[in-house]
Amino acid sequence: MEKEETMHVTLTGMSHYCGAPLLKPGLAVALVKEPDHPLDAEAIRVELPPIGKIGYVANSTHTVARGCLSAGRLYDRIGRSCLGTIRFVWKDAAIVELRPDLDGMAGAWSAGEAWGEIKFKLKHGHADVEVLESGGR
Repeated sequence: MEKEETMHVTLTGMSHYCGAPLLKPGLAVALVKEPDHPLDAEAIRVELPPIGKIGYVANSTHTVARGCLSAGRLYDRIGRSCLGTIRFVWKDAAIVELRPDLDGMAGAWSAGEAWGEIKFKLKHGHADVEVLESGGR
């Protein structure tokens, strides 16, 4: 059985929203395509419930950390959205590991729609994601 490739992205622009001090390794975040973004057609915003937008996936050679995908390289690899887990945080950036097993669930999470249900449990200051099959609503 082949091991799936682990993909990472750099989360930037946090100083324009909640800032890096709020983020801790282990937090679950949603990555959501933003095709109508006025400056970047490949923009992918990063959301943290219940706060909302906390930044964007880096898309510049000046902001993408080594070993991470840019938003442009990630854009066609995911559906409308996917989930990720914060792995490292420093200054005004963070490294997010993508969760391919939950691809597409972030849209339901973000929009409150259901083909499943996502429940967040706070545990030692970190949010864990638990996916509950609901069989539709």
